[in-house]
Amino acid sequence: MKLTELEPIMEDWTPNARGYQYFTFLCPTCRKLRIRHAIWSHPPGEVRWKDAGGNDRFERVWQATQGPLLDWDTLSLSPSLNTPPHKRAGEQCHGWHGHIINGEVS
Repeated sequence: MKLTELEPIMEDWTPNARGYQYFTFLCPTCRKLRIRHAIWSHPPGEVRWKDAGGNDRFERVWQATQGPLLDWDTLSLSPSLNTPPHKRAGEQCHGWHGHIINGEVS
């Protein structure tokens, strides 16, 4: 299916202090829960930092490539994405594991 069918939204237009942004889209399985992922143009991995209290923090960040800005039809993420099982409005969803390549969700 096309990513555009899952109502993608860019949460922030400017990368945060650690260099990445967030976007959300509806779970491809249940289409009720919004899935949120951190994305950037660097290779995928974890970004680590210390919070104001000195505690170690980290964020998993996916590599995003696309044509023109916010061209959802060309967005590709690496590596694959995984959403654990979740419950919303009393309904259980088994989650989703898949890929977004050139705007196609599989």
